[in-house]
This record gives sequence, structure tokens and C-alpha cells, in this order.
Amino acid sequence: MHPAGKCRLVLSVGLMMAACALFACSGKQASSPAGTGEPSGSGLTVITIGTADAGGTMVPAGQAIADAIAAADPTIRVNVNASTGSVSNIQSLRSGEIDLGLVSGDAAWRAYNGSGDFSGNAFPGLRAVAALYSSTSDWMAPDAVGIRYVHDLKGHVCAIGPENSATDNTARDSLRACGIPIDSDHFKNISIGEGSSMTIRGEIDAVHGFAGNPISGLADMAEATPSRLLLYTESELDAILNRYPYYEEVKIPAGTYKGQDTVVTTFGVKCLLCVSSAADKEKIQHLAEILDHAAVDLASTYPYLQELDDDLFRYSAIPIPLHEGALAYYHQRGYIDSQ
Repeated sequence: MHPAGKCRLVLSVGLMMAACALFACSGKQASSPAGTGEPSGSGLTVITIGTADAGGTMVPAGQAIADAIAAADPTIRVNVNASTGSVSNIQSLRSGEIDLGLVSGDAAWRAYNGSGDFSGNAFPGLRAVAALYSSTSDWMAPDAVGIRYVHDLKGHVCAIGPENSATDNTARDSLRACGIPIDSDHFKNISIGEGSSMTIRGEIDAVHGFAGNPISGLADMAEATPSRLLLYTESELDAILNRYPYYEEVKIPAGTYKGQDTVVTTFGVKCLLCVSSAADKEKIQHLAEILDHAAVDLASTYPYLQELDDDLFRYSAIPIPLHEGALAYYHQRGYIDSQ
């Protein structure tokens, strides 16, 4: 863990040196499409980070990472690309449309292993640079709806996230474990942000979020109308954790959302910063260095990135392989023993 008192001036100098090395190019000046990480005709290097839909954590987390990179070198332009989330970002990394992508650990595991929605379409070239934060499964409903548990959602109209997003897939995993048919038309593929707004207006009954806490859409909902996080029974949570190897038990601290007076036990995964295995080793090694230097500053500035302060969180218990460049940096720093 890095010392909390690290000077911001030293941080910015370290970031500048790392970023210059990361985005140094071979002198090409021709324009190139987003996703290549090559310089534009103006001398700017353009990279693109894939995030997710509004209302969750991927968009602000991606912007925070983009700002940390861009602050290191003004000749770098970082585009933050909204998408439908993890599955979309994996597909865009595979096709080369983006350079970096935020990917939920469960989606990364399925893509790498060719299971679930990636059956017959595995992406063995998916790699991680670092874990950024933990995404948790949070179901929220207004108090007026009168339900307390996830299994009470049967018969209620709910927003479960964009289709094929990690939010959507996780919602369906939890509903299966609670014995609720997932083919019901009561479960709508609506983003967290829009779902929260619709719930506030009384148009639907509940919304599912899968992101780092506090999830902005759910926080807005709790502020606008008395609301509660829905609970799992112990047997339901055990069923989820036993069925899906990439999930782990997570506790949401009391006070995370307005009106939440007690700890809520749920499940979640790490959200990863991912790249393709084809990405240049030296550039990814320096990207890992940038994140390492920026970690304390990011953790102290953004509540949803507070886990970055723990270097062990960033590189341990990752469900897919680390990129060789990231692994080289972690070996160099002594975080991981060389094999």
C-alpha cells in the first residue's frame, strides 16, 4: 500500500514520465482511427476507453482513469466511450475499436473461458491490467412498493440494465437463484439511470444496479424518495455463490445510501481494466505504472475507487490472466514474485 501522504507534485511528475514512455510512438504522424492508440495528424496520441451506460460507476471511473492518463501528458487525448457495458467492451477490444475497456469480472471470466453468453465465441486473448473497484449487485425499491427481499420481486416491473450488460446478466443470475422466472416481461432492459428515474416517477417498481458503491442512479433514487436495498436470504445467497465461481460475498456498509441503517449482504465481482493480449508489452507495462502512481490520489478523490489504495487489490484474485506488460511491472515493483 502506498503512503497516503504522497505529494501531488511528485505524483504528477511521476505520471508525466510514465505516460511519455507509454505513448511514445515510432514517429508516425498520419491520422488513425480510434482504438489504435496511434498519434493523430496534430501530434496528439488518441486512445479510447470503453465504459458503460449512465447511472452506474463505469462511466465516472473510466473518466477518472482517462483524466489520470491525460494529466500525465497534455499531448495525449483520451476518449471515454459510452457503451452498453462489459460485453460490448469485450467485443470492441476484440475488434480493436477501443484500446482499453472496463469489464466486470464475471463477463471477463465467461469471455475468456467461452461459457454462458460467450459459448462458442471465447476470447482467449482478453487480458487484465488491473482491478479498479468492486461491483456489487444492488436491488432497490421505494418503501411504498412494500417489499423487502429480492424474491418479492415476482410480479413487479423492474429495470435490470441494458441487454447483455453485466448488470443484466447479474440480475438474471440472482433471479434464477431466487426461483423467479427470468423470461417474464416484467423485467425490462433499461439502464440504471433511466430505471431509477422511472422508479422515482412510479412507472416501475424496482431497479437493479451492478457497479461500485455508491451507484449514482440508486443514490439519486434514495435521495428522491424513501427507498431500501432488497435482501437475500442466506440460502439464496449461498445458491448464487455456489453456482457462479466468479462471485464473492460483499457487504454494503450502513449509510452507503440515504435511509440505509444496516449492513446489507450481497455479492459482487471486481471490475477490471482490460486490454487485448496483442497490446504492446512496454506500453501496458507503463500503463500499469501510471495506475500505480495515481492510485492513492484516485482512491482519495473518488469514493468508488477507494480500493485502489490497496496494491494487492489491483493484481490479486483476477479471474483472467494479467497482460504480460502489467505482470512485468508488478514483478518489477516486487508486488508479485517472479516465476
